[in-house]
Amino acid sequence: MKKVFSIIIVSMLLVMLFIPVSAAPAVNNIPKAYEAPTLDGVIDPEEWAGALVMEMKAGDPNISVPAGDPANFEGATFYFMWDEAGIWFACSVTDSSESSTIPASGTGSYNQGDGVQFNFYPNRETSGTALGDLFFFTYHPKTADGIAEVGEHFVYGDGVSGQPVPEAKIASKFTGTNYVVEGLIPTSALAKSTIPIVVASGARLIWNNVIMFCDEAGAQGLAADSGWFTADTFNEYVFVDTVAGKVPPPPVVEEIVEEGVTEVPATKPIITSPQTGNALAGAIILILGSAGVITYASKKKR
Repeated sequence: MKKVFSIIIVSMLLVMLFIPVSAAPAVNNIPKAYEAPTLDGVIDPEEWAGALVMEMKAGDPNISVPAGDPANFEGATFYFMWDEAGIWFACSVTDSSESSTIPASGTGSYNQGDGVQFNFYPNRETSGTALGDLFFFTYHPKTADGIAEVGEHFVYGDGVSGQPVPEAKIASKFTGTNYVVEGLIPTSALAKSTIPIVVASGARLIWNNVIMFCDEAGAQGLAADSGWFTADTFNEYVFVDTVAGKVPPPPVVEEIVEEGVTEVPATKPIITSPQTGNALAGAIILILGSAGVITYASKKKR
C-alpha cells in the first residue's frame, strides 16, 4: 500500500512539472511626463526617455492567447507615461503579415484586424463583461478610410458594438514588418465608468495589454500580457511622480554686464618721492633767518 501511495505522489509531481504556471500579477510604476509626447507614430527616444517599458515576447508562456494561433504572434513593446490629461502610450508591434480584415471607419467597432487594445477594470473585485464597469479600448492603426481611430466597447458602446472615443488621441505609422501606435487614454474618458477610474499621483490601476493580429487569410488572433476578462490576473500599475520624457537641459548661467558701465582697471597709488635737495636748502635758509633774528634781538637789548 505504501508503495502504491508513493507511486501516486511521484506521478502527481511529474504531472505538475508540465502544467504551465501563470506568473503572479506584476506591480509597475508609471512615471509622469514632464512634457506630453508628440503623437506622430514615431517613438522618439527623447520623448519616451525614462518611460515604463513592457514587452510581450513571442513564445512567452505567460501570454494569454484567447483566439488564433500563438505562433502567429510576433511580439510587441509598450511604453507608458502619465500626466493630468491621461495615460500616454506608444507601442511597437512586430507583424510581418498584412491583415486582410480592416474595420469600417467612424463606427467605433474596431475589434478586428490588427491593432492595440487595453482592458481596464476599476478594481480586482470587478470582473467579466458587465456594461459600465470596465473599459475595452481599441486603438486601430488603419481603418477602411486609411485613418487611425479609437473605439470602446463597454462604457461608450453596448458590449457588442463599439463607439468612437472623441477625447482619445492616436497616431500610427507602418514600416512593412511592424507598425507603431502612439496614443492618449484620456482621464476624461476613464472617469465615465460606473466606478470612476482616476489618473493621479499615487493612484493604482489594473489592466492588460492586448495585440490583435490577423493574417492575409483573415484568421484573427488575440494576445494579452495577462488574463482575458479576469481582473484578478491583470497587472497593476501605480502612477508615480518620477519625471520622464523630454526634459529641457539645465539653464546656462551667463555673466550679466550692465550697459553703459565702464569698468576702470585698478591702479596703484602714485607715491611722490620727497625732493630732498630743495627741502634741505629751504631748511638752511629758515635756520639762518632765525639765527639772524635772534642776533638782532640780542644786540638791541644791550
